[in-house]
Amino acid sequence: MKLGDAFPPDLRRASVIANVRKGLVTRDFLEEITHPKIKIFILVGLEIDSLTAKFVLINSAIPLFIQRDPEKRSCQLEIGPDKYDFLDHTSYADCQMVISVPIRKLVDRLLKGEAEIRGHLSDTDLQLVLGYVTASKSVARNDKTAVAAPFSLPAGFWD
Repeated sequence: MKLGDAFPPDLRRASVIANVRKGLVTRDFLEEITHPKIKIFILVGLEIDSLTAKFVLINSAIPLFIQRDPEKRSCQLEIGPDKYDFLDHTSYADCQMVISVPIRKLVDRLLKGEAEIRGHLSDTDLQLVLGYVTASKSVARNDKTAVAAPFSLPAGFWD
């Protein structure tokens, strides 16, 4: 039994509504990556037309292929357990790649307790992440647009 299972659905829903914004750090199984697995990731934007959430991954180490590429290496933001209790060790926000996930899928998984809210980045670190993403040469223009835009779910989304 998870801690979230002990809370009534209305309270869990209120928590999800309050937390779904840029900077949300979530732990969930990601099918949308090359090797699907449980990952920790940061919500960085929303493509409003398709209601697609944009995320960057948090990795526990910088993969060798990124270490060897100066452009991709420059898009890794070190974050650590000294600032974030959801981390056990120094990790890296991988800002050279944006993962797209339907926002409804994430919200449904959070509401069911299948995904976990781990916390939020500080405003300072969030601005660094957003800046790294928008400066990255490997991030698609539409992803950069979604990241740069204000985060706002459409009216009626939570109905």
